[in-house]
Amino acid sequence: MPIVFEEVDATVQPANGGTPQAQAAQPGAGTDTPEERADALRHALALMAERALRLKAD
Repeated sequence: MPIVFEEVDATVQPANGGTPQAQAAQPGAGTDTPEERADALRHALALMAERALRLKAD
């Protein structure tokens, strides 16, 4: 049985219309406290570590 691949042409854009990098670079755009930013960083690092372990296990 042949394998059929469908071609998908689309662009992905954030729902708010802007890019996260552009929003983060704007002065005054970040209203997070240092503790909130540290928690977000810890969470992101934990997710990255979990993904690395899963890739290693696979």
